[in-house]
Amino acid sequence: MTKWAESPYLRLNKFVQEKLRTETIVPAASQYVTDADSNDNYSLPFMIPGQEQPEMKTIYNNGSFNNLPYCVYSVSLLPNQDEPFFVSGQVTYTFHSGDMDLLFEIANYCNDLLKRDDWTAADVNNFYKADATNPFEFKYVSFITSAGPFEAEDEGGRSSFMIVVRYTVTYEGLNRIDSAIPFSGGLGMR
Repeated sequence: MTKWAESPYLRLNKFVQEKLRTETIVPAASQYVTDADSNDNYSLPFMIPGQEQPEMKTIYNNGSFNNLPYCVYSVSLLPNQDEPFFVSGQVTYTFHSGDMDLLFEIANYCNDLLKRDDWTAADVNNFYKADATNPFEFKYVSFITSAGPFEAEDEGGRSSFMIVVRYTVTYEGLNRIDSAIPFSGGLGMR
């Protein structure tokens, strides 16, 4: 695997998804499992890349999956002229749900989780501290803006809420041992 096989936004996505599940705001992964055929179970992704929308979202309009929230994300990479060792980007999360209260809860939680700049980056680094495959050191994670709720008629009558998050990382290499920022704090205020 080369250093370009990993993307910081995928690491950030996993962090956000796991935090939403830990707080029981988003249902457990076990509720997103379907029997796609008679041989194997298939786990539906909670976070779907923007280019895979039509194929992946169709199943969320069927049966027991109709009430499950999901998220579509897109990424934009940002230049760093004055900091050539940093990699920066923005992730736009669009959360979909038929439950308006749930959308506000997701937006409010993500705002609190992701607005603390270098403290949020320390939380992400701590989340991956024991993962020897994580090549990134997050330096900055910040909630930029949000918009919503919007009616999303194309999404089976659901509403949506958009959140934009900016990140800055450095590539630190693979198989680092215990090099994350030593921070064990959570979402608490400082």
